[in-house]
Amino acid sequence: MALTVITPQDGNIVELGTFEEKAKLFYDVSADALLIQTPGSDLVLVDRVTIDNAGLVTFAGALTVTGAFIASGSLTMADAQNIIVNATTGTKIGTATTQKLGFWNATPVVQQVHVADPTDLASCIVAITAINAKDAALGLTAAA
Repeated sequence: MALTVITPQDGNIVELGTFEEKAKLFYDVSADALLIQTPGSDLVLVDRVTIDNAGLVTFAGALTVTGAFIASGSLTMADAQNIIVNATTGTKIGTATTQKLGFWNATPVVQQVHVADPTDLASCIVAITAINAKDAALGLTAAA
């Protein structure tokens, strides 16, 4: 996954390297812009991208990913930002019952099992207690 050695190009554009033998990365010195070119395509401007000394890449505009987006570390969102999804088909969080989720710093757990349907007052109390415990295990409510 490493980039190749920097190679100067004509004008103010510097080739940064080839990523996984699929896309060439360029930097336009005069425009302070990052450009990407895939085989058989024109250069595409990656608008408002910054890379700090620690290697943190920041996109000030929209980032479109076609295919899977895989993060090998944490994903941090700034305050007052939202997760927006389309409304045609719907979106899943977790695609298997064995995938683990946790909210508000709770230890991630697999999908909780169904609580038996209550049949009387006593079993209603048992069911409510079980549901509360499952919500707490996910981190949706504080533990009692």
